[in-house]
Amino acid sequence: DNPDAHDWFEKFWNTPLDKKPGYTIVEILHKITAPDSDPDKIRGMYIMGENPAMSDPDLNHARHALASLDHLVVQDIFMTETAWLADVILPASAWPEKTGTVTNTDRKSWQNELTCSGAIKAKSAELQRSMMRCAVLCMPPFRGLRGSVYSVSLR
Repeated sequence: DNPDAHDWFEKFWNTPLDKKPGYTIVEILHKITAPDSDPDKIRGMYIMGENPAMSDPDLNHARHALASLDHLVVQDIFMTETAWLADVILPASAWPEKTGTVTNTDRKSWQNELTCSGAIKAKSAELQRSMMRCAVLCMPPFRGLRGSVYSVSLR
């Protein structure tokens, strides 16, 4: 809906972006169970820190859809109902283990200066490495969460 923002992100990501907005979670679940002839059928998902197998309004449909995927990857700090349906489960870090800006539903935000310990890495850096290995998505170089949050806040 905002051509200036669309152009800014195309330049930032150095790739053309679709003019059509993305799907809601409910629409995504419908696209998973769409016929194979549907060009927008969803066959695989990477879910981070969400539990649609418990949070969707139609649990039976959500669980059926997630179980129907050709490949499901879940990255979470807990073994959720969605994680039980996954083909691959990856560890995640909780928000106090990351550096960045936190915003809650009261619209209050603060900077978090803590860093991850041990083998767990910040989600955005791990996601970038995974996607680059899979050659699924071309992302700009990861400059840390502070740089990412700053670049998004400019819009």
